[in-house]
Amino acid sequence: MATMKRVGKWFARIAFALVGLVVLWLGLAAVYGRYAAARDRSLYPPLGVLVDIGGRKIHMYCVGHGAPTVVLEAALGAPTVLWKQMQPRLSRVTRTCSYDRDGIGWSDESNRPRSAQGFSNDLHRALLAAKEHGPFVIAAHSLGGMLALDFARAYPDDVAGMVLLDPTHPRQFTTGSEQWADHMQALPFFRLGPALAALGLAREALWATDKLKPLPLPLETRMEYVALGSSSKELGALKAEAEALFALCKESLPFPSLGSKPLIVLSASRSLAEGFPSAFHEQLARLSDRGVHRVVPNASHSGLVLKPEPAAIAVDAILEVVTALRQSGK
Repeated sequence: MATMKRVGKWFARIAFALVGLVVLWLGLAAVYGRYAAARDRSLYPPLGVLVDIGGRKIHMYCVGHGAPTVVLEAALGAPTVLWKQMQPRLSRVTRTCSYDRDGIGWSDESNRPRSAQGFSNDLHRALLAAKEHGPFVIAAHSLGGMLALDFARAYPDDVAGMVLLDPTHPRQFTTGSEQWADHMQALPFFRLGPALAALGLAREALWATDKLKPLPLPLETRMEYVALGSSSKELGALKAEAEALFALCKESLPFPSLGSKPLIVLSASRSLAEGFPSAFHEQLARLSDRGVHRVVPNASHSGLVLKPEPAAIAVDAILEVVTALRQSGK
């Protein structure tokens, strides 16, 4: 009996020691996370300018000259650095602006629920504050495609034309659909993100992912993306966008008519091969009398903006709309 008590005490001591080590490790991880976040702020200053939209600042990065100005609308939680494959090419021909939505990248976070109207108002105010002159060509990827159409509904006079790059369609996420189920399964991981960032673990996870499957971007850009993408603010904003996705889909309907404004919808061939209905993108192309739908060969959803060859096709489509507007004098 005495032996059993001694064994029990040793097990208790070992358990307390292990708990202590875990607490110590978590504490050290949190300290490292704060240090790394402070270091990143000094290593990676904003690419562009922070414009005040009424007590909150939005990061806008505008380069190049010429009209119409192209405005780039990114995918879910994607910061401006991920446009580095396309923005330099576009800016050689016309002025091009990328920006970070609420809480993404270098933009301040509002701590409000995300909504289509809120995103549209933010972009409108940011363009005014940055003294960028429209009407604009909106080029939008993924979720950004829905948000671009929301912007066209809210501010039709600000939109001259549009290019949608493998855009999200709200019917993708009808309750019970495969993509609805996939997103429901992913939501707990989105919600875990800010806590992982506070412990410095999000950074390690992103680095591990980059080593296993690096983005097709220069190392410096990938380092910048890891720094931005692993912050508590960024992952909090990503969580907010992910949680709002179903509501954003409902808010986006009915779609606005684009009249006779030039519109090109590009589908990534691999998205179609994986089951995305081509009819969704064909429907979007019919929002304009001048709408065109094309399939980009050998392109994945993200590769359409990240990989050189598909991104070059996307750039050509955007410049096609720019050229059409210039020729029509609009």
